[in-house]
Amino acid sequence: MGRSASNVDSLLPSYRIALSDFLACAPLEESSIILDGPGIGCGSHGVLLALLGIERLTRLRAIHFFSSSGYAGFFFDASHKQQLKITRQDVAGWKQRNQHHHRIKLIATAFRFLGTKLIGKRWYFGNHFLADFLRSGVTDEYADAPIKSLPASFHFWTYDTTDQEFCDIHAASPYSHWTPSEVISSLVAVPRLYEPFEKDGHIYSDALPAPGVRALFRDLRKQSHNVLFWHMNREGRRNNTLFVKGHQSKSGFTRVVGDFTRFLLGLDNPEFDRSIELSLFDLADEQEPLAT
Repeated sequence: MGRSASNVDSLLPSYRIALSDFLACAPLEESSIILDGPGIGCGSHGVLLALLGIERLTRLRAIHFFSSSGYAGFFFDASHKQQLKITRQDVAGWKQRNQHHHRIKLIATAFRFLGTKLIGKRWYFGNHFLADFLRSGVTDEYADAPIKSLPASFHFWTYDTTDQEFCDIHAASPYSHWTPSEVISSLVAVPRLYEPFEKDGHIYSDALPAPGVRALFRDLRKQSHNVLFWHMNREGRRNNTLFVKGHQSKSGFTRVVGDFTRFLLGLDNPEFDRSIELSLFDLADEQEPLAT
């Protein structure tokens, strides 16, 4: 694929400029962030969180996590609660260890994929893998605590396929008793890729492929005077929204397909590992991450 970990570092100058612009537009209490789903290997949204810092994030009107961006919210929050399990030394190859946990091996993976199609199975991976990856980075105490203990500004979006409606999971919502382990299992349950998440008689899946998600994004953008949207394709300002592109690939689609291919082939993703290192360790050591 030709990408290297240095690609993430090269995004830092533009991210700092964009965040400075975002912070200058309106008070934090009137501002919000939307994180598009980054696919299976793009982690630069975590860098944005680290540059802003936990104090700013908790003062925001809202920060909306979609799909696998939810991992960044949980990892970042856990790191500030001293409940992060991984160390800097653990980061190298962390993504590849998740591949091994998924039993990704070139020949075995090909046969398993073929077998899934032949027997008509509706998903490729079991849902438990989603929670397992979260637990690989945070303590069990954190993974099993209720969502009501998270910052009030954190909003996690999933799709209730039973009632066919989007669900906003946050500390003051009817879902506040859910745990991070359960939330991530519903957020990233991509149809036909992961087994749907079932709870209390309802079935939940990733919100991004659901009908009406674009209208939901428009509604969320209208709720704040000032919006920062980490996006897989767009960049630049449009009305009240500052779009920040999450990678340097030509398009979000090719990026997601490329990352997923690397994942299924068992190939390492040093750019993802570097994003984790930057967001949870390197930038955390800076006194003022937004300083130029």
